[in-house]
Amino acid sequence: MGKFKKIVALAAGLGMLGATLSGALAAPWTLDNYPNALGSPVTIVYGKDADVSDVVGATELANALKYEEETTTTTAATVSEGVLIKAAGEELNYNEDFEDIIDVLDKGDLDILADGTYEDNEGDNENSVTYTQELSFTNGTNILKYTTDDNEDNEPLGTYIEINDNENTYTYTLEFDDSVIYENTTNGVDDDLEDTELTIMGNTYTIVDAGI
Repeated sequence: MGKFKKIVALAAGLGMLGATLSGALAAPWTLDNYPNALGSPVTIVYGKDADVSDVVGATELANALKYEEETTTTTAATVSEGVLIKAAGEELNYNEDFEDIIDVLDKGDLDILADGTYEDNEGDNENSVTYTQELSFTNGTNILKYTTDDNEDNEPLGTYIEINDNENTYTYTLEFDDSVIYENTTNGVDDDLEDTELTIMGNTYTIVDAGI
């Protein structure tokens, strides 16, 4: 409490020197008012023959006010080739997970989840079947946290996404709009599907083997 008593005493002495401080001190002054009661800008003055304790108090006050400076900036979050976890009137806050804001992502959110068509001209059966893709977030994981990294010593507090061990963060689903036709025998299904291609999340895969 010693330092704060010096600050109050110094401020009271300076109150007679200027309208800014005297106006602030006209109302009851407590530590709850600090530093707002000082107004802006703040000028700290001490006399030529001031006591050493007054000089020390002025220095301490100046140092304390240095850390009270407040700068407010507004930025807009942008995402390139991704999706911002945000919905209309709903933003991701600390201790919330992705599923609280968006439960499913589809082609409207990510290009890699675009609809596709499975083409099959192999074997005795032909297919041209459309399909859709989506990602469903898992409730209780992908949690936004303001914490420290347990894996790092002396790590400062920061913003992290908490992912639970041994738990899926999302489920990927590819669903055909109609049934894919193939011969229901070991050799027949291989002849029908082998060497056909399927695009999954932007990557094209070739079926090299099939079985029942």
